[in-house]
Amino acid sequence: MGTIFNLSKCNLKKNISKSFLIIITIALTTTLLTSVGITCANWLEANTEITIKRAGAYDGLYRGITEEEYNKIKADENVELSSIRTTFGRVKNEDNFLSIMYLDENTPEMINMKLEEWRFPTEYNEIAIQSGYLENILNMPAKVGQTIQLEYEINTTKEIIKDEFIITGIIKTEDIHNNTKSYTAVASEDYFNKHKNSDINYTVCILVNKDEKLSGDEIKYTVEQIGENAGVSKFSVEVNEDYINASNPDPAVIGGGIIIAFIVIISSIIVIYSIFYVSIINKVQEFGKIKAIGATLKQIKLIVLTEGLILSTIAIPIGLILGNIISNTVIIKIMNFAQFNVGKYNIMINIAVFLMVYLTVFISLIKPMNIAGRISPVEAMRYTGEIASDSNERVGNNEINILKLTIANITRFKKRTCITLISLSLSGILFITISAVLNSIDAEKMSRLRMPCDFTLSLKNYTVGDGEGEEDEVSIEELQSFNPLGSDMQKIISDIPGVNKIETYHGVRGEFYLDDGQKTDIILSGFKESDLEKIQSELIDGEINYESLIKDDVIILSLIHI
Repeated sequence: MGTIFNLSKCNLKKNISKSFLIIITIALTTTLLTSVGITCANWLEANTEITIKRAGAYDGLYRGITEEEYNKIKADENVELSSIRTTFGRVKNEDNFLSIMYLDENTPEMINMKLEEWRFPTEYNEIAIQSGYLENILNMPAKVGQTIQLEYEINTTKEIIKDEFIITGIIKTEDIHNNTKSYTAVASEDYFNKHKNSDINYTVCILVNKDEKLSGDEIKYTVEQIGENAGVSKFSVEVNEDYINASNPDPAVIGGGIIIAFIVIISSIIVIYSIFYVSIINKVQEFGKIKAIGATLKQIKLIVLTEGLILSTIAIPIGLILGNIISNTVIIKIMNFAQFNVGKYNIMINIAVFLMVYLTVFISLIKPMNIAGRISPVEAMRYTGEIASDSNERVGNNEINILKLTIANITRFKKRTCITLISLSLSGILFITISAVLNSIDAEKMSRLRMPCDFTLSLKNYTVGDGEGEEDEVSIEELQSFNPLGSDMQKIISDIPGVNKIETYHGVRGEFYLDDGQKTDIILSGFKESDLEKIQSELIDGEINYESLIKDDVIILSLIHI
């Protein structure tokens, strides 16, 4: 074995340019596969993190649920994990708002409630609260162990309660909470049980049991079926499609990634094979001499294989290092992934690429090993690699020029020419495919599907009906006579440098009664005839007739408001 290794090493040193070219090829193949794999993994992690931050980590949500309905949902065999929460009190001040909630221990993770310091409130007078409320509203440091006094209103009974609490947890405050001055506090289960009544409703989140691999559509159907089995109105069921899609990548996307990886591997096999094939042709006579002095078929093959393995052992670590550097530094910055918890060393991807490239090199060497091993010493003396023609006649030319010499050289080595053309074609296909994929990703367009504008201004503190409300509220009649967001304000905003366009949406807050008598807040808004096609495509039940909407007392109910 030592002799074979030394012969292989001497061959590589003798053909240093060929060896260097193969090292570059294998290293680039490894770099490409590593960077593609890690970038895809980073993209999936970042996408999942964005989805969880925006939509939560649950498959389905049920609003306005009674305790009896919750127990049925929790006991369903298709439910892997469930959480329950409700807002039972509110602290209202002139310019800020604090919701007092009850939630179980599963809720924070499922609704992405980030915790700076946390011990779940267990004793009667314990509470967890957002740091922004303590620092910006109460002007006190956000520290566990402090005592605060809150005066709040029970939602169902409108009773005013004043109590003292011990802070056991600090909940992270996002910018949106500080900007809207709308905060959250979490009370203990004992405290909630004392102040709840039969009219209280809950919001329930679930994760579907996925012991059997389920598709995205199957998960959505299961969420709806769980609600139906528990007697929940279908208008109270919300499927978290964003989280489901992030957790179950589209098979078409996975298939596309596999196709790209396949093209990379096939291209690499052909390139490495071509280099070794040409090298073997040039060294067949040398192998013939070695065989003449007693080398066996197996030993000749081992010499060629050892050359490939030596070069791979040098090139693959270089490619892995470059692939990780490119993926976790350059591409992360280009794709703006630095803000997410990605860019870690993914050992599984590195091991997979390591084995894949070694397998690629081995496949590339199969044919050259057979050529070197099977040829006899006599044949080796006259071997050129040229395929013999079936014709006994030689076709000549009266005139010789560069073009005819080129054509003659190409046609004389047909196999080598075909391999070169296939390799170039696959490289071109790979380049065009990746370019097309990257050009088709429009981050701005994707974000506009969820948020068509950069900023939204709206009015919240007003009452509906008799106009009697809190001191900081105004009636809808007052807003109709003096609209703070009217034409004057719109002109002021449009004159701000950088504002390109203003879109206006009109809506009013109201109350909606479900079939079972439950009451919920809604926003009653209008839409244009041009919006009809999009609304029609998302219709779940009933029918839409624009003329009827104009003339009759009918509405379209959007589940997002329920």
